[in-house]
Amino acid sequence: MRFVLDTELNSVVIDIKDSTGKVFIPSNISLAIETDAEQLKMGKEIVKFVKELKKNNIYTIARIAVFQDPHLAEKIPAIALKNKKGDIWRDKKGLAWVDPSSPMVWKYNMDIARSAMLLGFDELNFDYIRFPTDGEIENIVYPIYKEEKEKKTDVIAQFFYYANSRFKNYPVYLSVDLFGITLWRQDGINIGQRYQDAADFVDYISPMVYPSHYPDGFEGYKNPADYPYEIVFKSLDKSKNFMKSKR
Repeated sequence: MRFVLDTELNSVVIDIKDSTGKVFIPSNISLAIETDAEQLKMGKEIVKFVKELKKNNIYTIARIAVFQDPHLAEKIPAIALKNKKGDIWRDKKGLAWVDPSSPMVWKYNMDIARSAMLLGFDELNFDYIRFPTDGEIENIVYPIYKEEKEKKTDVIAQFFYYANSRFKNYPVYLSVDLFGITLWRQDGINIGQRYQDAADFVDYISPMVYPSHYPDGFEGYKNPADYPYEIVFKSLDKSKNFMKSKR
């Protein structure tokens, strides 16, 4: 707190559920309790902490990692991505994922978000709202999602709509983290994310325009990571032009 007050910082992002799948606030959610997902690092002190932040006019953001959730995947294998042998599939980091089409997963994450809202957070930030990007993608077997029946972009677009429907009547902002490449491509890049699908249903989009996330040769740059200014500037210019077209 002292660090924030002594600098020009005016907001904080706090992981409410990170990529481990653990929930760090008292949620009173039956699924979180039944699966032993709650890991209350701050315990009830989080309530006091959020109040103190708000008292000092510090904007509070609750971050929730959605479909990368190894804890829930291992506790409820029926909604976990599998490999063709029937084992739980894992990405390059060894982390398990839950099916992005699962209604249970959608509701679970919205319930966690609601708990954060009730604690007083100003903004609910959803991350990992996508299908996996790395690991043996071709070896994934989805327990619920059926590619022949629905596009990945439709699934993620419906999630944005669902989140909006759950919170549109409450005094809280919604935001999502999207890959920066979604500013340049409209095909969902095989993970379901499209900038235009989120724009109408959230208050803020945080495009991850990290130069290291762009492929070699992107926009003529042999190694985009060597051109941070150009990549970030051009990407945000794309966003600005897109938002202008929405007016």
